[in-house]
Amino acid sequence: MITQIAALVALVLMTTASAATAQEQPRMGGVLKAGLIGEAPTLDLHATTAVITRQITWHMYETLYTYDKNLNPIPMLAEGHVVGDNGRRYTIALREGVRFHNGRDMTSADVVPSLKHSWNSWIAT
Repeated sequence: MITQIAALVALVLMTTASAATAQEQPRMGGVLKAGLIGEAPTLDLHATTAVITRQITWHMYETLYTYDKNLNPIPMLAEGHVVGDNGRRYTIALREGVRFHNGRDMTSADVVPSLKHSWNSWIAT
């Protein structure tokens, strides 16, 4: 009887262990379901002050600068900057080797439209 119970326990453990190690291979496509506190009015981060938009889009966008643990601005996609013309001109050096999802390198031609959009959204408010 004890031998049969021990065999049954061993069989259950082996079945559980093999089921836990068998993982489904990742696959492309499908639907991502996520629980949110509400619905964002837009995914255009520059066009709203809605916190939910920020919470969603920070997973999608990277910026030239971010913050360190003390909330001091630090370069992210930028390498750094130089301030000239009595504070009226900022020259921002971009990090090299930053690639988009399609493998193309980021250039200033990619950054300028985002800066213009941000500026125009700020001026409009």
